[in-house]
Amino acid sequence: MTNNNRLMFYTETVDSELRRTVYYTYYETGDVSNITIKDETSPNTRADLALTYARNGGLWLAVWRDYDVDATTQEYVADSYVPALAREFRYESGRGRYMSRDYTTNGETNPGLWEPATAWTYTEYVGDTPIADWEVDLDSGDADEDGTTDEPVWTKLRTYLPGSSAGDAAGAQKNADDSIQYYHGDLVGSTVGTTDADGTNGVFDGPAITVAYTAFGEIVTRDGNGVVSIGSGAPNGYPRYQYCGNWGYESGHLSLSGHDETLPPIALMHVGARWYDPALGRFVQRDSMGVSGGLNVYAYALNCPHNVDPAGYQTFPPVPGTTSADWDWAWHQPRPRPPWVPEPLPPPRVRDMQPLKELELLKRRYYWDKALGTIEGAIIGGIIGGGGGPVGAIVGAVVGAGGVLIPEFIDDACHRNEPLNPLLGGDYSNW
Repeated sequence: MTNNNRLMFYTETVDSELRRTVYYTYYETGDVSNITIKDETSPNTRADLALTYARNGGLWLAVWRDYDVDATTQEYVADSYVPALAREFRYESGRGRYMSRDYTTNGETNPGLWEPATAWTYTEYVGDTPIADWEVDLDSGDADEDGTTDEPVWTKLRTYLPGSSAGDAAGAQKNADDSIQYYHGDLVGSTVGTTDADGTNGVFDGPAITVAYTAFGEIVTRDGNGVVSIGSGAPNGYPRYQYCGNWGYESGHLSLSGHDETLPPIALMHVGARWYDPALGRFVQRDSMGVSGGLNVYAYALNCPHNVDPAGYQTFPPVPGTTSADWDWAWHQPRPRPPWVPEPLPPPRVRDMQPLKELELLKRRYYWDKALGTIEGAIIGGIIGGGGGPVGAIVGAVVGAGGVLIPEFIDDACHRNEPLNPLLGGDYSNW
């Protein structure tokens, strides 16, 4: 069921029997705030994933929790809310998610009582291309005299090499034990297999597991016994760059399991500036362009799975050897340009334009205030200096104008590095 493009709930059945209902709750901005699972095996308990966003619209915090409802009214039972785990994300850009850190909640509802993990994962980028994953341990550094640690310990987990077929993200990885996994992709750059340096499948223990994907990215696996699973996750040791992984799509960071273990979890995928549900073919955040990018603001890649959307708001066909700059932004239509045509700048989006409009208004107000201040200072200075004749009036006007302009100029110089809007940059350590 949908309402104004927003998916409110859907049901899952097995052999015509209702097994699960999934509910969606939204912020006023249109981004999903909660994904809640009701399984018929535990009809009075809910599994919930709460999502919180930063000021720039990026997903900041995810909290997993369970709670109970009254068997008759289906209303929330007081004090039954128990947060189990929280995970924080930080970004350098929409696709460049550089940090992932877990928090132990200890069953506390107050985030101030949560304990951050001593080790967290840091991803190093060149532009939007990942080059390495590190584990940063805050408690293993050399201890100072007061017993506190001096510097965190950085341990490299893996190094990435760019792809060679399509996209501009990872195409292979070198692990901490010096083993290499080469990614093998399909037409849209999805990782359908890996091989080691000898050309053999060195990732899995036992029989090889075949990996494929549905049209919109839900993972499908078949083990050595021929058992097929849809949406149950990738095999152990499989890269996190899976569906459209060569374009930077990342899996494995967010999934919500219900209480019915026979049904697959809800798994979200990090796709550029937004997070995406491949089982539904929808984003959980609305398009920042609004309906200018299409009437359905949650649709993925114009509902055409042969397209890719590495930025989370820009769709184009995955032609090998091309990037997003080789396609026309205006109406998301794939029209390759001749190589001699200058690179066009993408049209600004609504969110990008807002800080520019604010800056323009501030500039206009600044110069208007300066003009009024100058006139006022000239009049006052002229009156005061008028006793000295025309020369005194001129000198008084100049001094009076300067008395208004100089303090304002100094004050502006002192504050010129402060961002006018969070979208223009600044310190996000307080997210």
